[in-house]
Amino acid sequence: MYKHYLKTIFRNVYRDKYYALINVSGLAVAIASCIIIGIYLAGEITYDRHFQQHKRIYRVASELNVDGNVNLFSKTSYALAPLLENMSADIEAFVRFSFPSNNAYKIFQHEDSSFTWDDVVFVDSNIFEVFSHEIVYGDPETALDQPNTIAISERFSRSVFGEENPVGESLRGGVSDYVVNLVFADLPSNTHLKYDVLISYQGQPSVRLNPTLTDRVRHDLWYGRTDFSYVLMAQQTGSKTFANTSEQFFNQTMSSYEASFSSTVRFFLEPLKDIHLKSQTQGDKARGSIFYVVALSAIAVFILAVASINYMILSTARFSRHAKSVAVHNLLGARRYQLVFQFLLESIVFSAIGLLVGLLLADIVLDYTSINFLFARDLSTSILSQPLPMTLLIVGTLVLGLIAGLYPAMTMSRLGRMSEIRVQGVFVRQALLFLQFLVSICVISSALLMFLQVKYLEEKPLGFEKERKIMLTVTGAENIERIPAFKNELEQNNNIMDVSSSIGGFGGTIGFGQAEVEGRDGSFETQSYNWYYIDEDYVDTMGITITEGRNFDPDNRNDVNNAVLVNETLVRKMAWDEPLGKGIRYDQGIINVIGVMQDFHFQGLQNEVEAIMFWLSPPVDFSNMSEKVRSLQSRNLLVSIAEENYSETLSFIEQSWKRHNTSQPYDYKLLGDYLDELYTSDLNQMKLVSIFAGLCIFVSCLGLIGLTAFVIEQKTKEIGIRKVLGAAVWQIMTMLFKNVLLLIVLAAIAASFLSYWLINQWLQGFHYHTDISVLVFLMATALIALVAFLTMVGASFGAAHKNPILALRSE
Repeated sequence: MYKHYLKTIFRNVYRDKYYALINVSGLAVAIASCIIIGIYLAGEITYDRHFQQHKRIYRVASELNVDGNVNLFSKTSYALAPLLENMSADIEAFVRFSFPSNNAYKIFQHEDSSFTWDDVVFVDSNIFEVFSHEIVYGDPETALDQPNTIAISERFSRSVFGEENPVGESLRGGVSDYVVNLVFADLPSNTHLKYDVLISYQGQPSVRLNPTLTDRVRHDLWYGRTDFSYVLMAQQTGSKTFANTSEQFFNQTMSSYEASFSSTVRFFLEPLKDIHLKSQTQGDKARGSIFYVVALSAIAVFILAVASINYMILSTARFSRHAKSVAVHNLLGARRYQLVFQFLLESIVFSAIGLLVGLLLADIVLDYTSINFLFARDLSTSILSQPLPMTLLIVGTLVLGLIAGLYPAMTMSRLGRMSEIRVQGVFVRQALLFLQFLVSICVISSALLMFLQVKYLEEKPLGFEKERKIMLTVTGAENIERIPAFKNELEQNNNIMDVSSSIGGFGGTIGFGQAEVEGRDGSFETQSYNWYYIDEDYVDTMGITITEGRNFDPDNRNDVNNAVLVNETLVRKMAWDEPLGKGIRYDQGIINVIGVMQDFHFQGLQNEVEAIMFWLSPPVDFSNMSEKVRSLQSRNLLVSIAEENYSETLSFIEQSWKRHNTSQPYDYKLLGDYLDELYTSDLNQMKLVSIFAGLCIFVSCLGLIGLTAFVIEQKTKEIGIRKVLGAAVWQIMTMLFKNVLLLIVLAAIAASFLSYWLINQWLQGFHYHTDISVLVFLMATALIALVAFLTMVGASFGAAHKNPILALRSE
């Protein structure tokens, strides 16, 4: 019996090769898209779950409330985790990750070559007990027990030591000499913890290893944000009791300082498995987007729905071809369930063929295109060979076949009059076309709005000039002492406009703290702010405008310790009418505002411009520092270059650097690239949505081509009669297109509301965003209408020009 069904199915496919090709093509493209999106989403929702104890690992985060302004931070003080463990029996262990901002820790030397490596982190020695790793060489229990010991990834090991076992080898760092005690397998791409070099925390000062509640530690608990602190909670209680522990900890150790700090701080837990998609804290390098996950899931469903709708439309449209076969089967005594089974089996066969072609397409796309770059991950179809993904794929294909074939099967197996079925078939096809246009317009309008938002971010004034500026980091006291000579040599080049140095800022750490600021009425009140040190050339190098007052004057001794520049946001925050001369009180005394900078975006356009202060970098005496402290000193340089002779100027800077910084490799970054990286994720999201929107249109067009061909086949005689009566080609085209145009207009109205809501949710992640214009929805509608019209014109062009005599003879 099954053999007979299959023979009938393949005979129908051979007879209707054109429709079969359209159905298989649409299903294959849709399945390939779903496979690619599914592989990516599988990685997103399983972030950090490769760690065996991920259900019990939590990150301790902090909530700082200053005058009702709440900030959530992923980093906490180095002292927090040890003190919490001492207080709570529910915390079995803790691990701190401290990513050094100082580039000195990222400089290494092996044999005769020196290099920098970004993914370096200080960790507690028990990291391998809490976070499971695949160990290649070494003993994880003792690997980091001693100071100046390190564990490295296979990637780092191959890069530096080749294929040899490096355990026991020495590696010179920018600060210390290290001994390699362990090699671990490279971390998977779907983890928020990115590191290749683990440096033992045992080399840290004793106050970090065994903190006690001194005034300094209490201050650091409040404002210190140096470490990512993770705790392993007890199996039975988990995180349920942590709220009480946090409150108890605050009351015992920090409550007496609450009044003097004019703010409150509390601690809470973030499950390790939720950090990537659900964390709302500041401080992570990069984070996923739950909106993006939902959006891609919806797009995958949309494309699959469009392909299924195509199948339904073409199957019901071809009812007249199946009518005789159904009638013959009925006469021969076939039951309705047998006819339903035959049509469902045909649908499943199409889905299976679509799956095979879709797998091939997905493999080609992932291996030979740059789509992995847009996903920021190496995706591969090899994951589908595992039992669970393979089972899901097979079951999904069966379900797709059943969904796509159920309505046609039920319709074409009915024993009612053919005229009734035809009338119902027309209505259903129109409803399915409406859904198809609704989905397509929704996806396209969302892609257009994402494009406009990214374009808005790229074109919005930042408050400074970002082009043709390079950033350099100078580490070590000896190299810093050579900065004036290096700077002087650069300024002799006519193609170098300005050179400045800073402590913090772009490419470095921006400080955060509180101070007593003079209010409008002359009284002082505690305020939070950002800060960093700059030199007198920083304003000119950045191209920042001073709206009131003046810049720093290095010849004025008062500017070093008694002057500060502020931005316009701080002026508005304090409601100053006359900001110049306003005081800011510290333990050392009062310093005064000498100038106001125009607001500029130093944290990206996702965030609002915050209050910030700038101090003039003071001269530093390095002679009294220990060798290790001297090696940890760093400064950030910013060089503004003229447009002419750009490449030659970069080469000149490199040669000058090598003369003045003999112990540090030359490594620069363009300020424009640094800022563009802040929006790379959003730009890639927009490109991906655009690609899949295009595929959605393509699949829709396939169905429209097939439906147009069927309509022309049904109306061949009508077209011939109209031509005999004098109808022009454009009138015939209009007859075929007018009903489709009405469906597009109705779908556009519904899609506008849906896509407006979806994209508005995405825009909430940006403090600065473009307005949602009705023109976007009109453009999406016009695009779909144009594509549909051109598709139908192409499919019906031959019929419209066909000799009417041949058309009248067709029946």
